[in-house]
Amino acid sequence: MLRAPSTVNKGKLLELLGRRRGVAGRIRARDLAVLLGLPTAGSERTLRLAIRELVEEGYPIGALTNEAQAGFFWVATPQELEQVLANYRSRAREIEKRMVALVDAYRQGPKQVGLFRS
Repeated sequence: MLRAPSTVNKGKLLELLGRRRGVAGRIRARDLAVLLGLPTAGSERTLRLAIRELVEEGYPIGALTNEAQAGFFWVATPQELEQVLANYRSRAREIEKRMVALVDAYRQGPKQVGLFRS
């Protein structure tokens, strides 16, 4: 399991997200960073790792990534849970497509200029 960097106060993060019940209460990573006293640039990955750890500890924190509804929130209803899971499934499909494209590109070889020169 990945550990959240020590720069994130997980207690404060949990308190902030606990007040963000439901999709309507979502908060963007940059806003969380400000509230936690983190730099607004470059803190998104740090926050995602801390939130992932909180979820693994049993807290129902969801995330949406589409521009219209992007943000983190406390999942409060079965419908919101399904919305978050659908978002994760969509992201997983996109990653799977990239994996297939990478394997195809690797196997085709000619575009790997100089990789296999003797």
